Amino acid sequence: MINETRRQIEIDSLSESEVASLLGIAPRTLQRWHRLKKGPPRIKVGRRSLYRRSSVAEWLAKNEV
Repeated sequence: MINETRRQIEIDSLSESEVASLLGIAPRTLQRWHRLKKGPPRIKVGRRSLYRRSSVAEWLAKNEV
């Protein structure tokens, strides 16, 4: 059960470096945006920051100009 949940989270999530690459920014910029409450919402799992694919897509749509 726990392994299933973990696998689903990993399938539905992007790493910090993947999101940064997708947005064309440095991972440090993404970290700074989080501190400023400006970037997409993230999930902290231990030391790893994970981003739900759907949350990143929603954040991008909200910030479309």
